[in-house]
Amino acid sequence: MRSVIQRRRWRRSAVAATTSTLLVGAFLVAAQPAATGHAAPAAPPEIADQVPQLPEPGVTAARAEVTASGGATRVATDQHVCAPDAKWLRLRVTQLSLRGNDSVTLTGSTAGSFTLTAANWPGKAFHTRAFEGDCVRVSPNLTDPASRFAIDSYQAGTQALAMATATVAAVGDVCGSSCNQTAPLVKNMNPQALILAGDNAYNSGTLSEYNNVYNPYYGQFKSITYPTPGNHEYNTSGAAGYFDYFGTRAAASAARATTASTWATGTSSRSTRTSAAPAPPAR
Repeated sequence: MRSVIQRRRWRRSAVAATTSTLLVGAFLVAAQPAATGHAAPAAPPEIADQVPQLPEPGVTAARAEVTASGGATRVATDQHVCAPDAKWLRLRVTQLSLRGNDSVTLTGSTAGSFTLTAANWPGKAFHTRAFEGDCVRVSPNLTDPASRFAIDSYQAGTQALAMATATVAAVGDVCGSSCNQTAPLVKNMNPQALILAGDNAYNSGTLSEYNNVYNPYYGQFKSITYPTPGNHEYNTSGAAGYFDYFGTRAAASAARATTASTWATGTSSRSTRTSAAPAPPAR
């Protein structure tokens, strides 16, 4: 799939006319040359600090660059992120610092529209909802000089949005004596993500138990796992075995006493949180 950011004539069914203005004192850039031949679009950069977006099977991702910052006068220039032959697109926002009533409205060339405000910034990069069509119009309305936003990439699907699905598996009380029975079931599901609800490695969630009891069966899913510790993990001081095994996949506070994981599927966000202060008694 080729990718391009361009100005395009909008479909009359979507909008009758588009008026774009760029006034002195403002800055806006949208740069992504059209792909030529059959070269694959440039892959988006990896970002560690983001809300993970689970891509549906067959979805492609490519770079885009749409940024704007406020100036002495209002900024209201439309730009478009397009992927020829795409049925829908979702954009990755890496910065959304909006002041006052400033906003950025995203509109699909076929259907769907959403207006981003300062309240939509989760503190890290995130993907927007999916918009139907092969282009998304990005319409800033910036009046404050301190307002700015940035979009660096997109995901695109070639099947109808209603048919785009992601499979998520969720398990809890995982590896006591049934790992060899449940892991094959998860594998057969071929999920895009695996959620762990806690009590993942019996009896105390030590690193040894994770390596020798949990890992032989569930280690194959580690790259798609979104873990949460349970009370058994905290039978080991500070749930050290859990954090040492999952590393950066285990989102944690500085004290490692409260953990939180957030991810997105389709147009929805999911989150889990657990606290071990104090931990409930072991079962």
